[in-house]
Amino acid sequence: MVIGVSFWGVNARAETRSTDPTVVRTWVQTRTGLDIPLALTGPAKLVRTRLTDGGKAAELSYRVKGDVATLFVTKAAPGEVLDHMPPSNLDGTATSASWVLGDQVFRLECKSPEALRAACSLCHGG
Repeated sequence: MVIGVSFWGVNARAETRSTDPTVVRTWVQTRTGLDIPLALTGPAKLVRTRLTDGGKAAELSYRVKGDVATLFVTKAAPGEVLDHMPPSNLDGTATSASWVLGDQVFRLECKSPEALRAACSLCHGG
C-alpha cells in the first residue's frame, strides 16, 4: 500500500492506491468518518482513493469492464434525500447517478451508460 500526501493551497489531500476493499474502507473511515460499503469480490477493481474537500469527502476511482468510473462520497446535508439509484439513472443513456444512503451522499460518474450499470459492482459485487 502506498500513501501519499500533497498540499494544494491550504487543503491537504491524502491518497492511497490500495486495491484491497477492506483496506480502502478502513482508510477512508479513519480519516473522514465516512463508511463506504465496498464489495470484497466482483469485476470492479479499485485504482486510487483520495480525500477531497479538505478531508471531508472521498473520491474512489476504479476500473470495471475496461472503463474507469469514479465514486464520490460525502456527508449528506440534514434532511437530504435521494433514492438509491433511481431507475431513471439506468435507462440506458445516463452516465452519472446520485443517491443518499444513511447520512452519506454518493455520486457515481462514468464515461458510458454501460459503465454506469457495471459500476454498481464496486459496492454490490457481482
